[in-house]
Amino acid sequence: MEELLLQDETLLGTMQSYMDASLISLIEDFGSLGEVEMSLADPSWD
Repeated sequence: MEELLLQDETLLGTMQSYMDASLISLIEDFGSLGEVEMSLADPSWD
């Protein structure tokens, strides 16, 4: 039974780090998207 619990914790840890990585890349994508929109809206580069 303890072996099963250990496997669950390992799986949970792996899922957690995967979720964190996905979240970080999502935030980075939105961040760069925001920069592009801002530079398009800002006419100072004309």
